[in-house]
Amino acid sequence: MKTKEINKAFCAISGVFYCKNTNWAERLFDQCRAEEKSHRGFGHDFNKYHPNAVSIADCARLFAVHRIAEYLTGAKFPTGQDYLHTQTSCFIAAGMVDEFGDELREALAGFDLAELAQLDYVQFVGKAGEMAIA
Repeated sequence: MKTKEINKAFCAISGVFYCKNTNWAERLFDQCRAEEKSHRGFGHDFNKYHPNAVSIADCARLFAVHRIAEYLTGAKFPTGQDYLHTQTSCFIAAGMVDEFGDELREALAGFDLAELAQLDYVQFVGKAGEMAIA
């Protein structure tokens, strides 16, 4: 799957929240973006080892879509005891699916949820020295 399809899936997810008080898709995206930015900044040489990685924003959409699809396909929701060891974006995505699951499932009807749930970050940032897909 390419970033273009992931972006379409994210737009479908975001569309669920256009007429709601809070656009949880945008909040999820912001959290995923912050987590990816932090991950890339952890080691000062991320770009050296992953020169063909997709953008931070593309990775944020990938994680947002991936997490929503995982929970829609039955992945176990994180619990309170997971809080210290799980990225905050997982809790946001789980809450979105718990409260708006039917609407999200309907919005993603044209997508293969199993394929979205299996998205692999490494394919988009590449292993050290390898090309990433885009």
